[in-house]
Amino acid sequence: MAITLTERGSNSAVFVTSIVVGDSFTPSTNDFIIAVVALDGSRTVSTLAQTTGSSWNCTFEQIDITATNNNAQFEYWGGFVKGASPSADTITATHGSSRPSTLLLQLSGTDVSGTVSNAIIQKVKATGYDQRTSLALGTLTALTSANILLTLGQNYRDGNSFSPQTNFTEIQDLDLGQFQLGSFSSTTSETAPTLNYERSTFTYTGGICAEIKAAGGGGTILFSRSRTGFRAGSRQST
Repeated sequence: MAITLTERGSNSAVFVTSIVVGDSFTPSTNDFIIAVVALDGSRTVSTLAQTTGSSWNCTFEQIDITATNNNAQFEYWGGFVKGASPSADTITATHGSSRPSTLLLQLSGTDVSGTVSNAIIQKVKATGYDQRTSLALGTLTALTSANILLTLGQNYRDGNSFSPQTNFTEIQDLDLGQFQLGSFSSTTSETAPTLNYERSTFTYTGGICAEIKAAGGGGTILFSRSRTGFRAGSRQST
């Protein structure tokens, strides 16, 4: 089955203890929802859940975390929509007082037969603090046919925008408050994923690349842009 990936918004705020991660939307049963939450200080996400109901029947679990030190912490969460008739809603992250930035992704056609961990075939991650122009994330084995690679990257200081690695398609590159958040996807096997970004100043950078398992096999990714606009202060690269 082909995996369809749709961006579902972003957000940022100043000195709050909770934040709506993205836009309101209506998912389909068996969608895979991925949320990225970037926090400053030593703050962590305590809960991430549907905001105003339970029609999604979606239990989120932490996929991974990259902590650069007390200046920046990047958390990646995922959950399967199991509700038979999900209605329009948002996702809210609760955390210690911070200046968070977030983004939200919806994947259809992924393998949801087990846990979220089972849908992640392999993943690598890295962090850094310097003026380099790329961050090597690690070494992957060859990509399995029909699966996709998803790279998520974050800079603690804005103004250091990302650019896609060869064979990757940019999904988002957003200047959000304290953070720059980027996401990229690929159906081409890439065993040495990297984050590429502008070099304007020393910055705390973190990233992760994961192989997402497709349901049933076969097909390729269909990239979809469904947003009608970005929040004030955000930007979309072309």
